[in-house]
Amino acid sequence: MNGKTKILEVNDVVMHYRLSGGRSVRAVDGISFSVEEGRTTGIVGESGCGKSSIAGTILRTLPDNGEIKGGKIYFKHGEIAGKSGIIDLFSLSKEEIQKIRWKGISMIFQGAMNSLNPVRRVGDQIIEIMRYKDKISKEEAQKRLERLCNIVHIDPKRMRSYPHQFSGGMKQRAVIAMALSTDPKLIIADEPTTALDLITQDRIMEEIKEIQKELKMSMIFISHDLSLVSEISDRVIVMYAGKIVESCDKRSLFREAVHPYTRGLINSCPRIRGDKRKLSGIPGEPPSLSSPPKGCRFHPRCSYAIDICREEEPEYKEIGEGHFSACWVV
Repeated sequence: MNGKTKILEVNDVVMHYRLSGGRSVRAVDGISFSVEEGRTTGIVGESGCGKSSIAGTILRTLPDNGEIKGGKIYFKHGEIAGKSGIIDLFSLSKEEIQKIRWKGISMIFQGAMNSLNPVRRVGDQIIEIMRYKDKISKEEAQKRLERLCNIVHIDPKRMRSYPHQFSGGMKQRAVIAMALSTDPKLIIADEPTTALDLITQDRIMEEIKEIQKELKMSMIFISHDLSLVSEISDRVIVMYAGKIVESCDKRSLFREAVHPYTRGLINSCPRIRGDKRKLSGIPGEPPSLSSPPKGCRFHPRCSYAIDICREEEPEYKEIGEGHFSACWVV
């Protein structure tokens, strides 16, 4: 991992959603990864694989039926919540984790309109967060808001508008400004360009990369779009059915991917360079996480599956320097 300091370490985390009748959905099942200071870790996979559930588990913003069953999450946060150094987020009380949110770890939610109060001016909502978290005056918050507007390329005068007066791209920029408003150490971006057109998406992505470089932030970038994740991330984690099946640096992803699911995602992405080839999708659909298949969870859709794949779960292990995978046929 290049010897860089880790700002976040997720160790063997398990999180289930309780269902009626004593059943549960194994949304996050033994997940481990880390995020280095100033770098981006991307998480990619189909809808329902557990990506957003990881974000909710880190911030402890899960619904009432979400239950953390095991594991540790260590966050290097400095001086927050009356504590210093590195702390296990699962050990914090509700009051303490609230002090970590926004100030230590902030989030860009998917669906910008749902992140903004429709009956309050956009600027007032951002100022409220700054004043509550940093205990600053309204005048100081207003100055900081103007600086944020310059960062995300919004005319400060537009902050007097209501959310419905913003375009989709402007709403997303406002949500990014809100996430940056308290100078967090780590940002979790959960599909931040969902529902935007490709041109607006490209502009937002460029702004996110520029902001991260300027402010030296760490980031977890979550998306179902492999090409998007590889564009912005330093390291890519591929998830399937609540588990990590492969992880490596982004340069190795397209050249050296070994897991059949990862290769399936790559083969479904169009290319603008190289020889022309026919796109191929992955047959079938992800399994129910309330009753996942025995053995490798991908084996019902995998053309390379052998007998052991149907009986035993593969070990997630290092197959090259910094390159990990969980597959019996590698």
